[in-house]
Amino acid sequence: MSSLFKKLRQALTGEDQQVRSIRNALEEAGRHSRTVELIPLSVTPQLEGRTLTAAIELVREADVVISQPMIGGRNYPLAKNEGFRLVVMSAEGPLGGQTKALGRIKIPAGGGKMLYGYRLEFPEAMSRTDRRDARRFRIEKHLQAEVELFPLNRKQPVRGALIDMSITGLLIRGERAEVTSLIGKDAVVKVSLPDPVGDLVQVVSLIRCSRPDRRGAQEIALQFKQPIPAIEQLIHQAEAGQLRVNRQTRVSA
Repeated sequence: MSSLFKKLRQALTGEDQQVRSIRNALEEAGRHSRTVELIPLSVTPQLEGRTLTAAIELVREADVVISQPMIGGRNYPLAKNEGFRLVVMSAEGPLGGQTKALGRIKIPAGGGKMLYGYRLEFPEAMSRTDRRDARRFRIEKHLQAEVELFPLNRKQPVRGALIDMSITGLLIRGERAEVTSLIGKDAVVKVSLPDPVGDLVQVVSLIRCSRPDRRGAQEIALQFKQPIPAIEQLIHQAEAGQLRVNRQTRVSA
């Protein structure tokens, strides 16, 4: 893109402000060590559409440097020009934009050591994306289920009640707790539900957290790493009036 055309485009579209907004979101994710996700734009035999996770190390003029992507606890090499949807967490919720791998890079990591990572193309645009796009069901009208949420940096769980659920995540009304700084990070959620779900113990990402209300309660949105089909079956049972359980349930720590 020529410099003149780029300036003209900036004048017409306000690209400068858009780029600053994207840069701020990426830099914030890097400062807070929030996990970012790389969702493949095409299904390959190696990934089969599965999501990679990484951390942002540097945000530069034309690219973003990330740590080595991980999947299933292992490093995953990126092919040059491999396309992804980059999803980062912000205080307002998840932001997503298209990018591609530009190649490997080695940067100083302190203590004389070097960090190996990858360069990603700076996204031209990023927009709000609610990754819980699956059908949600307000389960609290049918079942009182206590949820325990274990953020990785807390010794004690955050306890709350299940409000709604879908195959991709949960919404809980939790006790007042400082979890805003944990948006975009992983936690373990535990909840006991009727069959066919049963005792559910899953690693989740914290998507967003509301401000505490007058009673000190706050809503916390959680995203599963992989969809859970059994929840869809449970939703069908509840909609059909086949849920016979209406009690407070809990999975002990």
